[in-house]
Amino acid sequence: MSDKPNESDDERNPGDVNEPSAAADPDGIGAQDSDSSGPDAAGTADRADRVTGELPEGDASVAEDSDQSVARQGDRDAAAEVERDVAAAGPTGDDAGTAADAAVAGADGIDDDAGTAADAAVAGADAIDDEAGTAADAAVAGTDATDDAAIATAGAGAPTKADGASDTDGAAAPPRHRFEWWHRQRPRTRRTIRAVVAFVLTGLLSLLAGVMTADYEGSLGPHRADYSVRLNGEVTVDMGPLGALIVDSPLPLNLGVDVLVKEIPIELSTPQTDPVVGLTSDLTSYSQFLANPEAAISDAAYGLVLDVVSRWILYWSVLLVGAALGRLAAHGVLRDAVKSAWARQGVPAVSVALAVVLVGLPLVEATQTSGGVGRTSRILADTPLAEARITGRLATLVDHYGGYVVDAIDDNTEFYARAQTNLEAAYAAEADPIAPAEGETPQESPSGESGTEPTDLASDASTDGGDATDQGGSTGTDGATSGDGSAEPGDSPSGADAESTDGPGADADATGAAADATDGTDDSATDDSATDDADATESEPELVTMLLVSDLHCNVGMAPVVGAAVTASESSLVLNAGDTVMGGTSVESYCVNAFARGVPDGVPVVVSDGNHDSVTTADQEANAGWTVLHGEPVDVQGIRILGDTDPTLTSLGAPTRPEREETINQMGNRISQLACQLQEDDEPVDIVLIHSPFAGRQSVEAGCATLSISGHLHRQVGPRQLGLGLQYTSASTAGAGSGTPTIGPLQNPSVMTVIRWDPEAGLPVDYRLITIDPDASVDISEWFAFPETPETFVSGDAEGDPADG
Repeated sequence: MSDKPNESDDERNPGDVNEPSAAADPDGIGAQDSDSSGPDAAGTADRADRVTGELPEGDASVAEDSDQSVARQGDRDAAAEVERDVAAAGPTGDDAGTAADAAVAGADGIDDDAGTAADAAVAGADAIDDEAGTAADAAVAGTDATDDAAIATAGAGAPTKADGASDTDGAAAPPRHRFEWWHRQRPRTRRTIRAVVAFVLTGLLSLLAGVMTADYEGSLGPHRADYSVRLNGEVTVDMGPLGALIVDSPLPLNLGVDVLVKEIPIELSTPQTDPVVGLTSDLTSYSQFLANPEAAISDAAYGLVLDVVSRWILYWSVLLVGAALGRLAAHGVLRDAVKSAWARQGVPAVSVALAVVLVGLPLVEATQTSGGVGRTSRILADTPLAEARITGRLATLVDHYGGYVVDAIDDNTEFYARAQTNLEAAYAAEADPIAPAEGETPQESPSGESGTEPTDLASDASTDGGDATDQGGSTGTDGATSGDGSAEPGDSPSGADAESTDGPGADADATGAAADATDGTDDSATDDSATDDADATESEPELVTMLLVSDLHCNVGMAPVVGAAVTASESSLVLNAGDTVMGGTSVESYCVNAFARGVPDGVPVVVSDGNHDSVTTADQEANAGWTVLHGEPVDVQGIRILGDTDPTLTSLGAPTRPEREETINQMGNRISQLACQLQEDDEPVDIVLIHSPFAGRQSVEAGCATLSISGHLHRQVGPRQLGLGLQYTSASTAGAGSGTPTIGPLQNPSVMTVIRWDPEAGLPVDYRLITIDPDASVDISEWFAFPETPETFVSGDAEGDPADG
């Protein structure tokens, strides 16, 4: 038996590891021992299998190599011992047999020793394998920790090996970051934060760009004017060669406004315009502006704010779309692409220079102030312009004429404020301001007319041009031709002939006679009447209250008064019979917007434009939220309304001229035909709202509309029976009259009409007048009943001339 110790795998010759698993042995003793399947060998094999099965894939191969090395070493030791014993026994036979027996016995001992050594080797292999497994587990854990650290520091660019170990010492701590809290966040959280920050920053940059580039083209008196936003804290009105007016801006954040006054638009003058009349109209426009500058200022402010918001949204959208496209073009690594581009030589310098050109220079220009030039005027001492600085020739003009302007502004403001207060007080004093008192019957419509001119009833033959025949040629269903008679001033506004028994007067007489006949009847009739009244009260329909205005003619001082009337009367609808402005120009948008802002929110406005309005005016009204009639019916609160814009245009200092290829009477005939067609289709028209009464009468004469409402004449006519319907012409709400301008305090009465309508019956019920006199006093009339719709044709005369108003 050999005392040679077993060599470990680490101390063995590397060449031995790759030798065959069994040595060449002629007696086969070593092979027999190495293949022994005794208990020790079986236990060793089982333990080796368990170790191999429990270890990971890489560690199992290590354990297998260790078992094979131990087995081969035992075989080699046993074969060497046998060879030495045989050599020592010698060639003698007996001795050889004895030696052979001894050799066998020794071999058995050697086998036992080899088994013991094998067991020890296996036990050592088990220990080695356990240590290898522990080391492998530690290696796996280290790999996991290294991988986590590598993921957390991926953005920092720390290089790692394939197995997760750092290029530096494996035991070294992970690199520290400038913002540790940021790298501790989840990737999704970091992406969300970056997106929100980018969204907010682009929004702020877009808002700044929108403010700096905002502009608005409005008006200043009869002039066009360009308004633009500045960052110098000043409001500057540049009058060109005349000079400028500069005042500290009341806006926050050092915001200011530049107003560049430009030319008077060409549409205010025509080749046929009288130059003197044209200058007078310009003066009128100046006066309108100076009498109520708040309207133009509010209009400009609204326009600038709207432009700022529009540009802000546009720029913001462009930036966001650009960022998204850049990310897509960079395949999701936009930041890396930007970093790479920024690292190139010259890119930072060019970027900074571009930013200065695009942002810095405009900021410098926008923040530049006037430097305190100009002087104040003592004329403006007690006005909001007391600290205004005036430059150039404009200062001299203000000194000479500013006093008149200041007085005009003060008088205008005070007058309409007093008128509004008086209107609200008059309604507050009414016991039943919204409707007639319960059980009270509205009075019969009064005779006579109201307005600014005496009644001038003319026959249809007196109308202008070739339309006279059309105006008087409408024929009712009974064959009577309208306009075949002539009435005298002071006739009943009903317009019925004196001999007619179908008018409201006849109805009133019949009612009185019936009342006399019932005197002395028994109480049962009274009880039945009371019962009928109670039933009528219970079934009273829901009525719509409307406020009618007409011929406002750019008197923006009336805007808050009209709004107060809408509120006090609890009107849910406003009807505008046209002539909202003076000349239909683009610079008169402030008039439309002033009236639109005067009407309470949520109350619809339906307008039929007149001869002083234009296509431009219609666009301005539509932009203000009004419903502009264009020859098609509209349904508003259960009332079907039909109308159209006037086919002619009248400007200051210029004759009335056609705006389209159609006359007033041709338009009236077209509207009447459409109303009759709608009636046949079981969609009857309730109201024909049209500026000229000469275009509205055809529909009611034919019985295809219940009521025609107009303006144009600047005086009230009706309500009256006409044809098979009713006609009402309103006086001017602006106090317009012949030869009197609609600027400053009222020079003629202003009239508004409150009308109550029954949508179920499709009939007007009653009305009342609101009159504001030139002394700012307010009169609210009693409630008057509308005439009944005639069952037979009632002829009536044309009122005035189509060119009036």
